[in-house]
Amino acid sequence: MSDDPNTYGFSDPPPPKRRYVPQRRRSRFDEYDEPTNSSAVEWWSFDWFWPALLAAGMLWVGLGLPAMKWPVVGLVLAAAGLLVAAFGQFYLYMLIREQDGWQQAMLAYLFRWHRMLYLHQNIEITLKPTVLSVVGVLMTFTGVGLFLLGMRPKP
Repeated sequence: MSDDPNTYGFSDPPPPKRRYVPQRRRSRFDEYDEPTNSSAVEWWSFDWFWPALLAAGMLWVGLGLPAMKWPVVGLVLAAAGLLVAAFGQFYLYMLIREQDGWQQAMLAYLFRWHRMLYLHQNIEITLKPTVLSVVGVLMTFTGVGLFLLGMRPKP
């Protein structure tokens, strides 16, 4: 072998030096991390049952007591009950959309038989909106009843 630098040698040039970069520590839950949602998605995914039930109870008592003295407030209580029942239905459709998509929510909205079938098959999902709707209907009956009792002629 010659010592001439331009001649071919049997050994390859030394590999470049590798820089050490430590790997990120991974936990066993990393594969289950959910992507961050926008604030609008987080707002809609909030569980509105307990705040709505608390507000309905406060309205029921807060409007029911004055309705015994002033019957017209009973009609306001009935209207508030209808709003609570409507919110219960809206909450039901939002939960259906969250669980099974827009197609199931639209079917439940358009066809009563599909809504009843969905309510029976998914009771763990639909119990909260059903309770809100029932509370709204009871508020409506209470308001109308207090209005009619207050409007009856006094002897």
